[in-house]
Amino acid sequence: MDASIPASLLTVVAVYFVSTVYLLAVAALAARSPRPVDAPEGLFFVLVVPALNEELVIGNTVRHLRQLAGSNYLVLVIDDGSNDGTAAVVRRFPANRVRIANRVRPFARQGKGEALNYAYRAILTSELPELYGIDNIVLAVMDADGQVDPRMLQAVAPYFGDPRTGAVQVGVRMLNARANIWTRWQQYEFVTFNWLFSRARESLGSVGLGGNGQFVRMAALATLEGKPWTDCLTEDLDIGLRLMLGGWRNRYCHDVKVYQQAVEEPKRLVRQRSRWFQGHLSCWKHIPAIVISDWPSYRKADVLNYLLAPGLVLPMGLFSVVTIPLMFVPGLIPWAPTTDIFDPWNAARWYVLSMGAAPLFAIAMWRSKESGFFASVGWAHLFLLGSYIWLLAGIMAVWRMARGKAGWLKTSRTQIAGAEPLPSAVPEGTKIRYLATENDSAWNEDTRNLLPLRSANFTPREKDEQKRAYSSPAEGASQRISASLALARAEAHLLSLQQTVDLAGAAWSAPQQPSAEAATEPDTPTATLTTEPDTLAS
Repeated sequence: MDASIPASLLTVVAVYFVSTVYLLAVAALAARSPRPVDAPEGLFFVLVVPALNEELVIGNTVRHLRQLAGSNYLVLVIDDGSNDGTAAVVRRFPANRVRIANRVRPFARQGKGEALNYAYRAILTSELPELYGIDNIVLAVMDADGQVDPRMLQAVAPYFGDPRTGAVQVGVRMLNARANIWTRWQQYEFVTFNWLFSRARESLGSVGLGGNGQFVRMAALATLEGKPWTDCLTEDLDIGLRLMLGGWRNRYCHDVKVYQQAVEEPKRLVRQRSRWFQGHLSCWKHIPAIVISDWPSYRKADVLNYLLAPGLVLPMGLFSVVTIPLMFVPGLIPWAPTTDIFDPWNAARWYVLSMGAAPLFAIAMWRSKESGFFASVGWAHLFLLGSYIWLLAGIMAVWRMARGKAGWLKTSRTQIAGAEPLPSAVPEGTKIRYLATENDSAWNEDTRNLLPLRSANFTPREKDEQKRAYSSPAEGASQRISASLALARAEAHLLSLQQTVDLAGAAWSAPQQPSAEAATEPDTPTATLTTEPDTLAS
């Protein structure tokens, strides 16, 4: 083999990467937000927060969600089998906007996707679709360590004025961005990705969804085959692709951000990114459907480029890590440049190939007011050097896949600095937006009423709120939605029945006595759903 081939391949890939970044920057300049007057009336948001052992952060998240402007939303926390004080923290909030669903094994701890599917079925089988219309209900996914902009719902709503919109993704930032260099790197990663790539993909119609700050129309979810969220490690990327393949459009809202905790230790950071990397590779199963889709060629090219990019990380990353340092030793590498590596023109060529995207990343950081202009230039170069974290994550992901491991590598949380203390009790006379028969009613999964949101106990106080505008779904999807809605509801009830049979059988073979703690637990104001086997068996 010609000794110059490896160097040529490295040069081609570097030129491809740098040129792609600049082309996307041009597309990002064309991104426009819809006008506020385009916001449809009658939208209702269910903010779903999957939580597994989130005692340290869940209270701060719920507090921020309750501070959202408007009254057309409900916070639904899915306690996915926690064995800490997660549920106890949530129950300290009033039930006017906060509900909690407690799941237990064997149904709990099956991944974030299963927790979201449970929330989807619960909303679907309630009477919320009859109250608001399935096209006007939006399921929002929030991480348990998140903080939100109070204007978030108002900023997202106009995008759903387009009946073709299936989902909207907001920007993401780090709560603890200045804790150390690792958290700064994560902040700059999201800043550059949102400012450059997400805005460009908004123009191209190829927006992907993230795991935090994801808003999905219930009507769009009802058109997906099987469960909306799969067991993919990156269920957010997976559902975004499936929505686009189903004819819906994903949008990106750059005007508001959701804030989450950055991982502060490098070992945990690589572990988190290895899960993302592995999930990304598993989404390659959608490539054939994307290739034969009727999307415009530029949209296909962007999505395929995004999906296939990790495939270059390992070979080219390993090649560059080994080769570039050894190039400084003349004659050691056969494909090393024949000219002096320290020659100004040769050094400039290698700088452009390795750091050519740094100017754009620096502008993104500066325009996002992360740092001053000259500081942004320095951080942009450090950010590119730090991107070798993805090489380590890729190696770990491939190793896990080779060993047949596909489990959920959960990122542990830390206490949020400066968080206000939780209320010791719900204030007396707290106004409940919805007239409820029992605010502390238990939610039993052995009945069809998966959520206490029936019309009898979920009537808006404001009379004018009962007048709801109904938006039609994407063109040609009306019949599919009505049929899918009926089928999805039937499947939800069958699943509930199957769970009841399974748990009743388990209780019959190994009866369990109610614990003293459960028997003496006082009534709490936050409505709770429980799937405890002894409750179902009774």
